[in-house]
Amino acid sequence: MTRVRLAVVSALVVVPLALAGCSTSSSAAGPTGSASASANAGLSAAAYVGGVCGAFQDYANAVKQRQDAFKAAGTDIASVKQSWLDFLDGMIQDTQALVTQIKSLGVPAVSDGQAAASTLNDEFATLQSEIQKLRDQSANLPTTSEAAFAAAFQPLLQQFQTDLTGFGQGLNKFTGDELDKAFSASPACANVGASTSA
Repeated sequence: MTRVRLAVVSALVVVPLALAGCSTSSSAAGPTGSASASANAGLSAAAYVGGVCGAFQDYANAVKQRQDAFKAAGTDIASVKQSWLDFLDGMIQDTQALVTQIKSLGVPAVSDGQAAASTLNDEFATLQSEIQKLRDQSANLPTTSEAAFAAAFQPLLQQFQTDLTGFGQGLNKFTGDELDKAFSASPACANVGASTSA
């Protein structure tokens, strides 16, 4: 599922780059849940991939809203730190919701469906774990001075970028399978690629 990975990664890497620019905006919101909330067994490749892309579109939108709400400007270091922690907390919630949505799709009715579903679930679960680890480390950010905060924050931001850009490597082994073809033909997945690369 190389194309799936490319679309997912292209959306996620937007987040740390924008955070580095310290953008601010509106309040955050969780995924709206376009993927089915009930467990499904044996979905067709088209239905499964459409569900995955629909769920991920909700996730990307929610993360973008949280990114916009992150306030990195100002001299109140404690407030900046709290805003960063709030962003990570929200992203953990969004990722958990995404993991639940992906699992609810079950196993697609294709030759390597079980392996594909397991790998996709594992990739998002790993992402959730990495963000939680980053959140735990961020709780110790110093607020004694801007210089001390910046020195400690920069490595965490770089780690965040590394975690996101390394996400999805396991999906590459599904290159050329039925799910990859379904992704290419899915309007929902085309929308993900278009909206997240803009």
